Amino acid sequence: MRWAGENHYRAENRDEEVRSSTMIRDDRHTGESMARFLAWFWMGLVAGVSFIATPVKFRATSLTMAAALDVGHVTLHALNRIEWFLSVLLLFALARRARLLRLENQRLKKQSLSTWEAVAAAIVFGCVIAQSVWLLPALDLRTAQIMNGHPLPPSPLHGLFIAVETTKWVALFVLGLVAGIDSPSAETSA
Repeated sequence: MRWAGENHYRAENRDEEVRSSTMIRDDRHTGESMARFLAWFWMGLVAGVSFIATPVKFRATSLTMAAALDVGHVTLHALNRIEWFLSVLLLFALARRARLLRLENQRLKKQSLSTWEAVAAAIVFGCVIAQSVWLLPALDLRTAQIMNGHPLPPSPLHGLFIAVETTKWVALFVLGLVAGIDSPSAETSA
């Protein structure tokens, strides 16, 4: 014979599990929304600064080459600092979502982030690191030499910088599209 309090205890535990599961799911969706927002915002920033403002300044006839290089130097370094801040926020959003997905899918033994999310985020972080550690310092040296009156032969660095910016932009686009869509729990929460 069962004790009457046992059924009440089970019902309370079931209610608590549902509340906990709902809170985890809501927090996970917040992480998805934050990751998407950061990806779309960052894409707009890169498009505005790197793909519009930077090339346009070199077409301005009233701007000397030295002034355009100086403005470009300051602008790209400001963008790089902002990108480090966005990288930390994006890493936080994805890590939090991954942790919550692991909690939600603990007994299912499934991965936490989709492969697309993980690869896109890794590409974005790799691009920011490559620009900070290698490309921007190398371009700074060229800019300083040109501004000091030492003409230099053409270099592939600008083309590489554009390729890395484009790669980063595409990875952000993919991340903005897939954040949370291809996750293992998308099937279980539907």
